[in-house]
Amino acid sequence: MGTPGLLTASQLFILMLLSSAHSGHSVHSLRPADVSALSVLGLSTAHRSAEVKIVSRLSEILSSFNPKMTTLIPEQRSLIEEAEDVVQSLDNNQWKLLLVFVSVNEICICSDQAASSTVESVVHKVEEVLNKLHEKLDHALVHVAVWGGRDGGRICDCEEDISADTQTWRELERATMMTNIQDSLGALLQRHQQWSEEENFTVVLQSSPTYFDWSDDLLQPMTSEEEEEGRGMAVSCPSHEKPYLYTQHNSAIQPERKSPSAELRINPAGNGVGQNGVLGVLTEYRGLSWSIGGNGDLSSVTTLPNILRKFNPSLTGFSTGTGKASTAKAFLNQAVAGAESKDLPSQARALIARMKSDSRIDFQNDWKVITLLIGGNDLCEQCTDPDFYSAENFAKNIGVALDILQEEVPRVLVNLVELFDIVSLRQLHQDSKLGCPTWLVRSICPCVVNPAEGSSELQALIEMNKAYQIATRNLVDSGGYNTHTDFTVVLQPFFRNTTFPVLPNGTPDRSFFAGDCFHLSQKSHTLMARALWNNMLEPEHSKTTSVDFNEDVAMKCPSEDWGSDFSCTHTAPSNTVPSSVHRLRPGDINIIAALGDSITAGFRAKSTDILQQLLNEDRGVSWRDIPGQVRDLVEALKSSTSVDLDQDWKLVTLFIGVNDLCEYCENPTSLSPKKYVGHIRDALDILYNEVPRVLDPVSMFSVS
Repeated sequence: MGTPGLLTASQLFILMLLSSAHSGHSVHSLRPADVSALSVLGLSTAHRSAEVKIVSRLSEILSSFNPKMTTLIPEQRSLIEEAEDVVQSLDNNQWKLLLVFVSVNEICICSDQAASSTVESVVHKVEEVLNKLHEKLDHALVHVAVWGGRDGGRICDCEEDISADTQTWRELERATMMTNIQDSLGALLQRHQQWSEEENFTVVLQSSPTYFDWSDDLLQPMTSEEEEEGRGMAVSCPSHEKPYLYTQHNSAIQPERKSPSAELRINPAGNGVGQNGVLGVLTEYRGLSWSIGGNGDLSSVTTLPNILRKFNPSLTGFSTGTGKASTAKAFLNQAVAGAESKDLPSQARALIARMKSDSRIDFQNDWKVITLLIGGNDLCEQCTDPDFYSAENFAKNIGVALDILQEEVPRVLVNLVELFDIVSLRQLHQDSKLGCPTWLVRSICPCVVNPAEGSSELQALIEMNKAYQIATRNLVDSGGYNTHTDFTVVLQPFFRNTTFPVLPNGTPDRSFFAGDCFHLSQKSHTLMARALWNNMLEPEHSKTTSVDFNEDVAMKCPSEDWGSDFSCTHTAPSNTVPSSVHRLRPGDINIIAALGDSITAGFRAKSTDILQQLLNEDRGVSWRDIPGQVRDLVEALKSSTSVDLDQDWKLVTLFIGVNDLCEYCENPTSLSPKKYVGHIRDALDILYNEVPRVLDPVSMFSVS
């Protein structure tokens, strides 16, 4: 049914019948016509006008049932002060509907501890308000809704250290915090059963967080999240069978009387690596990252640096532990979670600065390997602006980053990793039995998850994913990064054709993914490291272009079982340091670096729940971010005292495109293959012009 202004005659007749109902004797048999007053608490500062419009719409709907209904919106104050104003203003003898908005738009989270304390503070404020309302009000239905706007909130001071456009990061931060606060409020209501057991007062929690108008949910049972999906903005009418505003007591589906599952449990004490607490999802495990992580050794953690350290124990540049790109432990892992290809140049500059300033790097003489993977975040947003997220722009951004590296960093090999098949991730969100937080992924990657099966939007995404791959290949095949003896870019295509991991019964295997069913787990990082290593050992025109996540990827030389042994016999470096990248042995590589997005950042690599990792990347974006990453990388190389920029050989791995595909459906023009190639070309040009002695493999995902 539409809004009241669009009602047909038959619909008005139904409303008239419902409006003639007698006043309710219990909050659990309350009909829309019984509501005499509507009020709202907790309107946000940034989105107050938009939220007032939503309240006005709900007021119009309820007025169709009871024309005498009044609406009270208190002045902007603290939540408890607004509650006190409402208590004094409302008639206790009339039925009231109170909305309590819990907005996350203005929340800043700069550490795990801050995230935990912030959630506790929010829940405490809501508890204080609900206690006040329960104590002072009769004849009241209180509806609590966790709210967050996709169009952005405040910019936090701690974001100054992020080299990428942080819009994607802020959206992800909001979505995960909404999940955590929602779960915490659910636990709060379970502890205060007295709020729901009386006849003249009850509290109902919105069944899932929302970005949109939740007025329709007031006429819906407290359904599961999966049943909520796809409802859209339609307004339902009460029926004669179910004419009441829903509460816990009159809903066909009752809330569970148990603590949240392990994946969503709050752990106020804080969680370390690998813990299951909800806030631990905010951790970036950079030390586990497939292409740049250096935690442990090959016997315990399979990463490209740990493989290379078998050849050269003095290898440096790898990341350890957890944290953002700006932390010391991140070292030359300058990938940024949420980055797009446009951010690569700034990442390249940051990388160069670190290399030049670190005493462990002989910037001129050390050989360096830089791995670049980007594009997932571009694809997540491509439907919003197809022109901006075009494949042409994608390649251009990567090209800018590579140009920075080529111009400023000597002795570099860049691994440009081809983008993977991002559409396959949809399988995790098509079966509600998997328990994946689909609403969260819809908010951070709408262009991939939202399109219907068989739709033109989905087909456009698939084509853009392939266009990114082709554009990346064309960027490398152009030959512009193969003219120097101390710099090259190598396309690493193992992700071109991926086989999605499934269990014996055919259902998706969640063990390869983090708790959000979107980012990759350490298990996936292990297979990626092996596949990249194998690609690096294969001739240019005979490289493996597929990876099957259902099969073990046997490393060439290393044994099986996640790297428990290393049997290569020829691990020594060249007798003399080679002057040509085409004569480079694994043992000649002195420096390793990486550029890209959340995959390279190790985002959620070890998390098993939704909110554990937003703030800590497993160091180990979109194509338009790649040039910026390259500039940061070049700057890091030049400023590091431990890097000899001209003499050290460098291995740089570039993997990009997932984020581009996620956005392609909203902006296919900006994310065209041509623009995709252009961004990659820009990134490669930077590397080519600024960084000598570089081997640069390039990889992408494949969409099918």
